[in-house]
Amino acid sequence: MAPHRRREVTPSIAVDPGERLYTAYLPLYNSPQRLEIGVQAGAKFLGAAPRTTPPAVFYGSSIMQGGVASRPGMSITALLGRRFDVPTVNLGFSGNARMEPEIAELLTELDASVYVVGSSPNMNPQQIAERAEPVRSRADGLSFPATAFADRSAEKG
Repeated sequence: MAPHRRREVTPSIAVDPGERLYTAYLPLYNSPQRLEIGVQAGAKFLGAAPRTTPPAVFYGSSIMQGGVASRPGMSITALLGRRFDVPTVNLGFSGNARMEPEIAELLTELDASVYVVGSSPNMNPQQIAERAEPVRSRADGLSFPATAFADRSAEKG
């Protein structure tokens, strides 16, 4: 195990006092053994109220998982969650998301505001042709504002 490294950062700008909401994005592959956050004496950490908005549900490959992001908060799910101020459920599976019918059925049981399916990088053109339409048609019966479906079948020629 690598020795504990301590990194101290001193802000270069003044921060006005008051309440703020912060989100910590932890590494995907490197599990932190310890996390310290320095604050001024007397500062408090309070839990945020649970969100009531249904989440955006992401299902797909390692790209969806965040395996190629340069930093933990830069995965597509984290970026879109922040951009649209919506909670996210990240069901990205490196090398394993292949639009299996069983997974499509389980996804439809989730109370989602939107589904984003991006598993074509893990699939060949035949699998996409066989599985994409049944997954999409299952989503058609649900009531939510939009369905996004990432399909790269043309690129796989």
